Amino acid sequence: MDGESPVVWPLMGFSCIMFGAFHVIAWEFHFPSYFEEVLWIRSSTVAMASPLIPLALSYFLIRRGTRALSCHQSEAAKEAFTQLRPLRRLPESWIQLFQTNADDPGWRPVFGEEFYQDTRDNIIAYANCLHELKGLVSLGRKTRKGSPGKSAREHLERSSSTERRVQVRGWKNMEEIRRAGHASFLHCANLCWCRLAKHPLLRRTA
Repeated sequence: MDGESPVVWPLMGFSCIMFGAFHVIAWEFHFPSYFEEVLWIRSSTVAMASPLIPLALSYFLIRRGTRALSCHQSEAAKEAFTQLRPLRRLPESWIQLFQTNADDPGWRPVFGEEFYQDTRDNIIAYANCLHELKGLVSLGRKTRKGSPGKSAREHLERSSSTERRVQVRGWKNMEEIRRAGHASFLHCANLCWCRLAKHPLLRRTA
């Protein structure tokens, strides 16, 4: 019964009180001896109170454990999102880098005229794949209820081409971008590191 108060607790409490109440009714009954009357009163009190004590104790422990679990889940989620923060910033930096330097003629000699456009498009495509992760992580932080798969699909459907920071021509949907990006990322990264040392700006700073 998630999100609702269990019905078993008031029912058990009411049944315990009624069980003891039937014994309390006979308090004014004439017993053969005073000892029997005292014994009946004491046993009636114990019969009414003894089930309520473990019932209240178990309710307190279960409620406290539920709150502790909820707090632990919240802290674990915060820690997970803190660890994912650098991964969310990575695609933004890549996209900004290739946006600002897209028309810089100094980049073309580094990659070569025949590889420049293809390399740039492939890396931007992979950056767009990672950029989708930022939206999914942000969606997971805001959405705690409902079907996460359905929410993710709705988020991807709302992400139109005009909402993206970088437009990649030649691909029709996100699946093609993801396949192309994963296939060419290692090759492009290796090409970048091998040829960045030849950039004129890096030579001047060195």
